Amino acid sequence: MPAGEDEFAFHVAAECDGRGRLWVAYTAWSHGREPRVGVRRLEDGEWSDEICFDVGCPQMRPVLAAGRDGAVWVAFAAYANGGFRVVTAEPAADAAGRLPVEVPVDPIAGRQQLFPDLCIGADGMPWLAWVTCTDVVRDGVVGRQATLDVARRGPEGWRPAGGPRSFTVAHLDWGMLPVETYWGYNGLRYRPQLCAHPHDMWVFWERHRSETSIPENVANGQFCGCRHDGSGWGPPQLVHNGGSCFTIGGLRRLEGETIEWACRRPPIPGDETCDIAFLSTRRSRLTALAEYRADVWSDWQPVNLPGAITGPPPPSTISAPSGDYELIWGDLHCHSYYSPDAEGEPLELLLYARDRGALDFCCIIDNDYYPHIVLSESALDYLYAVAQSFDESNMAAFWGYEYTYHEPHEGGRPKNHRAVVCYERDQPLARRTDASGAEARAFVRTMRGSATLWHPHHEEWALWGCKEEENAEVVAGWGDYMQWTDVCQRHLAAGHRFGLTGASDNHRICPGMGGAVTGLFVRSRSREHVVEALKARRCFATTGCRLLLDFRVDDHLQGEVVQVSGTPRLRLSVRSATEIEHVRVLRNEQPIACFSVDTGEIDWYHADETAEPGEHVYRAEVRLRREVKQFPHNIAQAAGAMAYSSPIWATVGGG
Repeated sequence: MPAGEDEFAFHVAAECDGRGRLWVAYTAWSHGREPRVGVRRLEDGEWSDEICFDVGCPQMRPVLAAGRDGAVWVAFAAYANGGFRVVTAEPAADAAGRLPVEVPVDPIAGRQQLFPDLCIGADGMPWLAWVTCTDVVRDGVVGRQATLDVARRGPEGWRPAGGPRSFTVAHLDWGMLPVETYWGYNGLRYRPQLCAHPHDMWVFWERHRSETSIPENVANGQFCGCRHDGSGWGPPQLVHNGGSCFTIGGLRRLEGETIEWACRRPPIPGDETCDIAFLSTRRSRLTALAEYRADVWSDWQPVNLPGAITGPPPPSTISAPSGDYELIWGDLHCHSYYSPDAEGEPLELLLYARDRGALDFCCIIDNDYYPHIVLSESALDYLYAVAQSFDESNMAAFWGYEYTYHEPHEGGRPKNHRAVVCYERDQPLARRTDASGAEARAFVRTMRGSATLWHPHHEEWALWGCKEEENAEVVAGWGDYMQWTDVCQRHLAAGHRFGLTGASDNHRICPGMGGAVTGLFVRSRSREHVVEALKARRCFATTGCRLLLDFRVDDHLQGEVVQVSGTPRLRLSVRSATEIEHVRVLRNEQPIACFSVDTGEIDWYHADETAEPGEHVYRAEVRLRREVKQFPHNIAQAAGAMAYSSPIWATVGGG
């Protein structure tokens, strides 16, 4: 469907107008180019040339609505000036070339508009629904408040659909923005769906039933609806309790009193043949939708990202005998909606990472299988296409998947996951559900030698002795594993060599603000040099804080393996906008220096005269003077207090 042979087409929407013409809209992606929305029509067996739009910025998720009179409308999200906004256009029957767009509602500064939906009302005029998102913060945790908004087209353009709530029909914070906790949900909570009735208009959405988990979270959803009677919106109503991924699909018109929909149903023991249910109810049977009091979210306040969280950037360059390096920041483990319990469109996440998360490299990693859903090859193709559309000079974007391997419990570890980062296309695939990844040996046999990096993570793991395991994820949004497990320390003591990275493992749409990041010393910002630096272990892990941590032995950078002929000479330089509270320098996991600091700068030198001949593992830890709070699940302060250097392996004597 796209014009170029090297392009991918995703987010395809189709509508047939009242004159028998088929209209198709899609997002086209290609290497090194921003995604664009295109539209074509099929008339009398002939496809038109592509219609595109005069936007000049990344575009995604087109939707179409066609009227009985032949009128067609298209809406999509376009990214400009640091945020998405919804735009619309009305292509004429003979439209061609590049068309202008209309902005129905200009978003307030700092807010974004995403995931539009269109529907033609009984009067032939279009209605538009979308989600408006606002960045917020509470106790250092960054989140997102969201509303479901609807506009109606009239003679004077797009206007609120009526009622005192202006464009807003419903608040979408329930189950998404924590009151006390947060738990993932296998549904699409940011997908409004419009549906016309001869006498009114409906908008539907879904939500998580509560913040807490149940054993089968797929069943923990509610299908919600709200009716506009021509003068204003009625109260939100509960259409169905239980299930997830609700859709009215192509049913754009309701007839009579019946509402029909499809959804994923909970698994039924002994029946694995189908997980889709087709259901219906009468409007008279709908009940009022239970709501939290609005003030339970009142302590979440708007925040200007990234500066309000990251603060002034630390110095960004260092020099060493091996060359000059720039310090850049990344998060190589961020989940999108392709992980069943997460939210976020991949393009949305990567743009957030770059412009709100202040990241220089990022990877979208989705679970290969969890729960009950397999990550498809087409999804991986999409992740690749999105990553390759980014200009490396602005952000090096990667794609991959989480190998959710669970070892046998008899003497093994219940988890031994890998964040698989791909840096070249057409790599082998070894999902947990494939014969090539059904067990660790099969995964290693399939993936060894590929253009991938494997980062073990979570509170427990075991290395497989492969060069792809150059680094381990030791801090995440789930917690600071360096503090509350000894998995990293045990592996270092056992003689394994790996660098330390931080990654949010984020399921809440905030890469770079999810409680863990990696500092990386690179020769340039290209994907090639990001990969080279990761393979060289020139990295350090933090719980989200941004600082310069330059640790060396005999002027060799962290991650290196060195030979020392005399006394090892240690050097630690730290630059932080936040005051440093405490520093530890360790040899073979035993402290050789511990001291407090009352400034944001350190230049510390030490001759380790007590180091005996043989190999030693040196590393450094820095704690900033900052209040740290603990939260459940994947909730974490965006900027914590800890930073951990990668080790340096120094052999004393013998050469």
